[in-house]
Amino acid sequence: MAMFSEMGSKGMVGARLIDLANACGTGLQMSVVGKTFATTDVGTIPGVGTGIGVGLTIPAAIVANTAFAAAVANGLLGAKTLDICTAFGNALAAEAAKISLASSHNPVFLGTGTLIPGSIPILDIEIANNITMLGLSYGFVGASWPMLPQALAKGAAAGFAAAIGSVTISGAFTGPVPPGPIPGVGVGSGIIS
Repeated sequence: MAMFSEMGSKGMVGARLIDLANACGTGLQMSVVGKTFATTDVGTIPGVGTGIGVGLTIPAAIVANTAFAAAVANGLLGAKTLDICTAFGNALAAEAAKISLASSHNPVFLGTGTLIPGSIPILDIEIANNITMLGLSYGFVGASWPMLPQALAKGAAAGFAAAIGSVTISGAFTGPVPPGPIPGVGVGSGIIS
């Protein structure tokens, strides 16, 4: 994950930095890949379409600020806490821009599907558990260890709740003529990969 380079740019050069970045990145990936999303669609109807898109826009500041607030609430007051949360938020935003979106649409068969904010069922507890367990496998066993993944997970969940994205829909007209094909709207659903 881009978190390693983000943290390095903030002067963090600890021997365990790569392990922390790997635990966060892999734990987050495990929690996101395969999740569903919903779209509102605009285009041509009636028909059945398939949507393809790349990238979600996630506000890094929302991730970082939410994670930092949760960290402080958990008693994590270290000098680098804000830097870690900011690095995590920036890295998440950078990686989310590469996410693949695939979806199904009806009745729009040609047009655009816009992700409905909050439609991705990302749970902070799932992210926190995945990061925590991976960290344990790297030997992070300190009493405060679970608190950092919990804080970062709250930030990630807030970021995904605010995520925006779109897919391009193409498919087949299903008739009849008349009335179609005509302009129309619909809904879609898809999966993150």
